Amino acid sequence: GNIVSGEWIHYTVDISHAAVYDATVRYGTESFGDGHRIHVWLDGRVLGEFKLHQTGSWECTATAALQGLRLPSGRHLITLLLAGGFNFGDL
Repeated sequence: GNIVSGEWIHYTVDISHAAVYDATVRYGTESFGDGHRIHVWLDGRVLGEFKLHQTGSWECTATAALQGLRLPSGRHLITLLLAGGFNFGDL
C-alpha cells in the first residue's frame, strides 16, 4: 500500500537455521529523488537498507535487494522504517 515517510512495520520471525540470507522488496514510486529507503533492523540492531529508485508511476513496480544478511536462529523482531513516499508491495 501507499507508504508515508516515518511509518514502520514489525515482523516477528522464527528463523530455523542461522545463515546468510538475501532479501528483496517490491515497490513503486513516481516521486523523484534519493530519499526513498527502507531501513532494516533485527532486534534493534541495524542490518542494512533498501535504496529505492523512481519507477515511473505508483503502479509500475521494481525490486530492490539486500544481500548478505547474517541472521541467527530463533525468534526475532524485524523492524522496517520507511522513508519517502512509495507503494510497498512485498518483502
